[in-house]
Amino acid sequence: MRVVLVYDDRRGRSGFRPSWGFSCLVELEGRRLLFDAGGRDRILLHNLREAGVDPSDVELVVVSHDHDDHTGGLPGLLDGNPGITVFASPSSGLDVRRVNRVRNREEVVSGVLAVERPNNVSLLLESEEVLLAAREPGKLVELVRWVCDRWEVETVIAGFCRYPGAARIREVAEVLGELGVGRVVGCHYFRPSDVRYFERWGIECERPGVGEELEL
Repeated sequence: MRVVLVYDDRRGRSGFRPSWGFSCLVELEGRRLLFDAGGRDRILLHNLREAGVDPSDVELVVVSHDHDDHTGGLPGLLDGNPGITVFASPSSGLDVRRVNRVRNREEVVSGVLAVERPNNVSLLLESEEVLLAAREPGKLVELVRWVCDRWEVETVIAGFCRYPGAARIREVAEVLGELGVGRVVGCHYFRPSDVRYFERWGIECERPGVGEELEL
């Protein structure tokens, strides 16, 4: 299994273009899927190719929520690959072909669950105990707590939406530490200076840049 941060504003690997938004590529057993689609389709398609992936080989996209910095890459992706299936929340207003509305949970490929909470969908890689999510920090805590009550979660890869200040980030770190999360990969609004708050709770934490492969 391979997870690559293919859309983020933080500069990372050479050749990848940073831009405001969030998207992760997940590859497993020859299948390719995206969690979110970044902010601009031209940049998303470029970064996928830099990751060694033909955009036409992407089978499905799981959209966390409808904000433009998470859905902006969809039009160009779908233009080149109209067979892609998009998974979104029941409340999503996405106007694209083949939208599957996730209710509670749905296995999108073997061992990979789309998990629905109000107005949001996250992605759980069961065998690796990895949760991919994109939420505001307060709602992220609620989501992780809900998921940890039902599944084992070792790693949270999170596109933090909005920055509420250091005090709120410290609260997130405390709760995730109490829940037993061992590793946090912070993206999008997450700042490199926030890493220390998670490390104080014994959580391995990193702030990668675009194009970096996230070791599982």
